Amino acid sequence: MHHPTYLPLYNADGTPARGSIYENIDNLVNTDITNISTTSIRYIGNQFIEVDILPGLKFKSSIGLDYDNYNEREFFNDQTIIGGSPNPLGYRKEVFTTSTIIQNEQTLSYVKTINSRQNITALIGNSIQSTDVKVAQEVGQGFPNNFFSKSPPHL
Repeated sequence: MHHPTYLPLYNADGTPARGSIYENIDNLVNTDITNISTTSIRYIGNQFIEVDILPGLKFKSSIGLDYDNYNEREFFNDQTIIGGSPNPLGYRKEVFTTSTIIQNEQTLSYVKTINSRQNITALIGNSIQSTDVKVAQEVGQGFPNNFFSKSPPHL
């Protein structure tokens, strides 16, 4: 957010000044003319099971999930630089991002004690990861009024 210090924040009539290519800082915090928000639902979790098959021989399987559903919304009405003249009146953008990472691992380990100073240890296993990221974006301009500033309720 940048507004040159040599430019006034307001015009003589009290309206926000538009002397910069950047949005006036007061416009960004004025919820009557802008609406900028984000919501996020995130889950990170792991589960595992470990089984003793024979003395010294263990099998372990684990699964992990990192899920993120992130939503960004912004609206600038016709009194802002972004949503006002000379652009089509009003500007609305919404971005939906869903990220899912699944990690699955299996290991088989063997430990055999020969004496107090010697062990035999063996380990084999595999790891599989799946990553899926989806992004959708909506952008609109040129609204007939500033009614579009409020976001619809999200379930």
